[in-house]
Amino acid sequence: MTTYYTLVPSPVGPLLLTGDGESLQGLHFSTGAKKKEAEAGWRNDAAPFREVIRQLDAYFKGALHDFDVPLAPLGTPFQRNVWSALREIPYGRT
Repeated sequence: MTTYYTLVPSPVGPLLLTGDGESLQGLHFSTGAKKKEAEAGWRNDAAPFREVIRQLDAYFKGALHDFDVPLAPLGTPFQRNVWSALREIPYGRT
């Protein structure tokens, strides 16, 4: 399976988006102490992320609160459970 990636600018710094061509699998900081970089064999292509980029742009402009993109996050079962629980927290709440 091919992993696609692209870097997108954002107010919090460049973000590395990864996916399988259908779903977003990861969104990572590309700078800083816990930065993630593209791995050998990944394909640099922004096309699979057009909708993600559009929604991120709207979010950072304050015009979007709920994302609607297919997700297939890569992680342990525990990580996926935590991410699922985090999605239940309403916008603007902690």
